[in-house]
Amino acid sequence: MKILFQYLERKMLSKLIRSIVMAGASALIVTGCYFDDSGSSSNNTTPPAGNGAAPAGSAILGPILGGSASLFNVNANGSSVLPALETVTTDTNGFAFTQVPGGTFRICVTGGTYTDEATGAQNVANGLTLCALAQSTASRIAVSPISTLIDNLTQANLAKIATPSGTDLTDQLTHARNIVQNFYAFQGDPTIAEPLFTAPDTTKDPSGDRYKHAILLGAFSQEVADYLAKCGNQASERDELLKALFEDVKDNVFDGRGLDVGGQVKALLTKCNGGDTGLPLATGTADLLAALTKFGQTTTGTLLQVGANPTVTAAITQGVANGALAPAQIKVAPSQGLIAIDSRNNFAYVPIYTIDAQQNAQVAVVDLTVNAANPIIKVLSLPGSKRPIAATIDPTTNTVYVEAQTPTNTVNVHVIDTITQTVTNTVAATGVTHFGTFGGIIANPTKKKLIVAGEDNVGVMDISTNPPTMVANSVISTGGTDSIALNFDTEILFISSDGSMSAVDTSVNPPVQYSVGMSLGTTDGVAFDTLTNLLVVDPEFQDESHILNFNGATLANSMTLPFVSVPGYGTTAPVGEGPGGQAVVNVIKHQAVVADEFGHNFRLIQLPASSIIGAPNNNGQSGSGTTADAASAFTIASSVLPKPSINGTATQLGILGDPNSLTIDPARNFAYVLADTQAGFHGWTPGSTTPLFLVRIDLSAPLFGTSPTTADVNGNKWSPSMQAIQMP
Repeated sequence: MKILFQYLERKMLSKLIRSIVMAGASALIVTGCYFDDSGSSSNNTTPPAGNGAAPAGSAILGPILGGSASLFNVNANGSSVLPALETVTTDTNGFAFTQVPGGTFRICVTGGTYTDEATGAQNVANGLTLCALAQSTASRIAVSPISTLIDNLTQANLAKIATPSGTDLTDQLTHARNIVQNFYAFQGDPTIAEPLFTAPDTTKDPSGDRYKHAILLGAFSQEVADYLAKCGNQASERDELLKALFEDVKDNVFDGRGLDVGGQVKALLTKCNGGDTGLPLATGTADLLAALTKFGQTTTGTLLQVGANPTVTAAITQGVANGALAPAQIKVAPSQGLIAIDSRNNFAYVPIYTIDAQQNAQVAVVDLTVNAANPIIKVLSLPGSKRPIAATIDPTTNTVYVEAQTPTNTVNVHVIDTITQTVTNTVAATGVTHFGTFGGIIANPTKKKLIVAGEDNVGVMDISTNPPTMVANSVISTGGTDSIALNFDTEILFISSDGSMSAVDTSVNPPVQYSVGMSLGTTDGVAFDTLTNLLVVDPEFQDESHILNFNGATLANSMTLPFVSVPGYGTTAPVGEGPGGQAVVNVIKHQAVVADEFGHNFRLIQLPASSIIGAPNNNGQSGSGTTADAASAFTIASSVLPKPSINGTATQLGILGDPNSLTIDPARNFAYVLADTQAGFHGWTPGSTTPLFLVRIDLSAPLFGTSPTTADVNGNKWSPSMQAIQMP
């Protein structure tokens, strides 16, 4: 972007900007961002690219001054034709070439200086090259980290084609552009959306893409600043994180992994504190979204009104969480539940009490659009099964798996295609048994496995095939399976059953179970934060949860783990088996929801945002007088379910359990539970006429330190927006 100061001579502009920043002028704060009053270029004589014109545009980390911008024609395989057609130096107007390239061209920018959006520091872009692939019909080009991701993804996909043609080049560029565009929730091509570093402006930016580009660059800037702080603020390592992200995109998923020359997956390494360190799994997704929130609190982020535009940030969050580049670890809850959430399409697959005419169990397909007039889309029968046990989703294949009990107490797995919303297959989980309680099912999209828990045993199915197949000799007896949680990467399945705890290594066949020698009460609900390897354990009968750290753990019988207990702030009746007993984690927010089995209480817990060594702490807990740090776990707030109107009467609900019904949509930050009008323990009765509800809870605005019994200083309690949708 350009700063249009028409009353200033261009040669004085850079010096004046730095003076304003140092002086802290309140009238205009410039921290490496261009404030554009023209909507395109501050030099009206610069022609746009396209239609045979020479390309022009800008290079932005912050805006790069004094960088070397080179224009290349491009070969069919995506490589640059050497030498460059032309090289120019970037200035306050960006760059403008005089040469006209062919059909597809590349602009790369190296070196120069820029002012960092997040910190306001003057930086030198020493080790980083930013590029943009574009076509001859393009307008002005924005060379940025986002355009570089498109370029790298295009080249990586072209490399998989034996003899690429010009058509392949065009197709793969379009494909990569669409993936990145959707991932960051752009309406159009981000390569031609030059960032607009102002508050949203519908006149200059009707689609909002230029504003999105600006605040995303702020998020990258903040993430780099945070990374650099962890790495001792060594200037030579400033560009390492972005370099790693540019490499990470090449295998079509931001998972901190890449492919070596033999096609084997390997961890991507960056330089930190002078040595090599692995790229965290969440770098391109959850960590970027956290950085966007943090950037919103900076001087520039405040000026751009990031926090005042939740619709924009929510769109980016949903794109990043559900997009094609997002790893499966952030798309699906790694703990068992009755409800499968198709977050990308915003539907739920919900087990219901009603049965069909053939006495088959059923699930409802529910439109999760807030306040949808007719949310029940259809009801699907589960042939050969008498009651549903649990449901899960593999977002990489758009497949829901519903575990169900048969009349002979064996277990079926019903396969549902989320595109057609139909049951496509029913597969017997041979050897797994169920007699009416416990159980669960969890898809592991990264390993293409399905964990199927019966009442007191566990088996594994292979979901690399369709329909899935039972893995021979995979069923082992585990004792009770009250609650289960899976770390997708380590493949550790944690089982909690009324105080008995164990860890099952599902990476081997048959799986191997190890006892956990810790006394944490009548433990029940469990959930992993798969991005940090922390585990939430939520006992019954206590207003308290435990956060266990699996980092560095060695599997052994009677194993123990470092942990911290996190107390709640108070509950109200009716209390079921809890006030806890169910747990789920939003890995994007690094927040856990715990809920009462058969009661109406629930609470929200903040977890550490990255992996830690040793036990977490309780710093930041309301009333403790302490400040949260990187290892802190504390209760944010708690509340209770709504009372829906039934025949004109507000009616008490209780959250269903055994198996737990609590789950989450991490992209939208909504928790979901199944609840009925019996607030107290009761088994699942097929064909019951008891009113059953899918309850959605908006977790976005908790009142810190409050509970049903504790108000804040203004006398307010947390009453989140909730909706109870009655099931058929």
